[in-house]
Formats: sequence, C-alpha cells, structure tokens
Amino acid sequence: MPEAFDALAPSYDSLFQTPTGRLARQRSLAPLLRNFKPGMRVLDIGCGTGEEALALARKGVEVVGMDPSEGSLAILRRKLQAEPSLKVRPVKARARELPRLAQEIGRLDGAYSSFGALNCEPSLAPVRDCLAALLAPGAPFIASVINRFCLFELAVGMLTLHPRLAARRLNDGPARVAGRPVLTRYYTPDDFASQLAPAFSVRTFAALPFALPPQPLAAPLERSPAVIGALERIDDRLRTAGPWRSLGDHFQMVLVRAEDSVHRKVENKM
Repeated sequence: MPEAFDALAPSYDSLFQTPTGRLARQRSLAPLLRNFKPGMRVLDIGCGTGEEALALARKGVEVVGMDPSEGSLAILRRKLQAEPSLKVRPVKARARELPRLAQEIGRLDGAYSSFGALNCEPSLAPVRDCLAALLAPGAPFIASVINRFCLFELAVGMLTLHPRLAARRLNDGPARVAGRPVLTRYYTPDDFASQLAPAFSVRTFAALPFALPPQPLAAPLERSPAVIGALERIDDRLRTAGPWRSLGDHFQMVLVRAEDSVHRKVENKM
C-alpha cells in the first residue's frame, strides 16, 4: 500500500485544486476547525501531504500526523520548512500501528482521519481501542470515509450501461491508486459507527459530498461552472438531510469518546 501512495504523492494536492476538490477540502476542514481549538493536541491518521494538519497548525493546534507513505511525508516536511513555527510532527506509520506508538504519542485532545485513510485498514479495532485509551471522554474523533453507496456513481453506472462502475463498491476488494491495487473496505455510516462502538458515539454526520460527482467523474462537468454551481446548491441543502447524507461519495462523521468500563480497562493497560 505505501508504494501506491508514494506514487500518488506528487500529484495528490492537485486533486484538490479543481472546483469539486476545493469544495471537498473546504467542507472536510470546516468541522476540524470548529472542534479543534488553539492549544489542543490532536492526531491526524493518514495525514498525506499535510494540508489539513497545516491548516489546523496555523490556528494554533498541535498535530501529530501519521502516514505510511514516505513520499507524502517528504512533501509535508518540505512544507514545514517554509513554516517552521508550525507544530506538526510527521510520523511514518499505518493506522493499524497506532497501538505500538501509543506511549510515544501520548495523551490527545482529539483525532481525525480524512478522505478514506481508514478504508485501507483490514480492521478498525486497533484504531478504536487505542484512541479510546488516548482520548478523554467527550473528546472528538472526526472521520471522512469512502461510502459503500454513492448515489451519483450508481446512477451514472446504470445510465451509461457500466455495471462495474455501478457495483464497484458493493464488495470490498482492491481499488486502483496511481495504477496500483490497494485493498479497500467500504462502509455505510451505520457500519462505520457500529465498528467504533461502544468506545465512540456519533454526534453528527454528513455526505462529503452528496450531489457533486466523485473524481474522476467530475472532470466533464467541471467544464460547466453553471452545472457545478447548481449541483453545489443542491448539495448544500441535502448533504445533511434524511437519507441523502448516507448516499454521498464519502461521509464525514463527528464522533465523541464515550464513557464505558471496557475501554477504561484498555486505557489502564497502556
């Protein structure tokens, strides 16, 4: 897996320079800025090239950024050279290695994972249990996760008679990243929440996005600003509403560390 993201790293930031990419980044970052305040110390699981970590650090948040891709971390380190006062600490590790690093990382005021980093893990249990030990009750954990059911992708696949596109997320398996296979697990919001319970409870969640197309399906529509603008307005209304919030390309879920005796026992062992 790291090799795929090493290959993607040089072009990764450009994915967020398109109209839909910029909107996805803006909406992903907004809950982080609301929940993580100056002076807090938080963990970024799958930090990539560090854009969200840097944005938080500019607001006075201290960030520990984990990622398995040396190529991505090298880009983050170069960005930090240009802003040496920012408190961002890059750590090369997969999410599943978090228990091994728990003592080194220490206590946290919150954590987040963006744009599907957790979809690359065979199990969420190590992340759940370790975060439960590192976070105090009430601390936020914010995750954006690749959704199993993306209405836009399903509709395009069926209308264009491409059943593989329509059905590609229905089963876990390898997805292509920079032309390389990466084992990917897909979640519905209910599935994801149940994997993190009882250590974490859901506060809110929203599609990220609902009405706008996932890449690379966005490219043809982005040639028409009027179409993208209309879809964005629909997205603004529906991404947090009813069943629509469960049918986006990703969903972003704000969870909080719950109080329970099982995870207090885990905490005492670490």
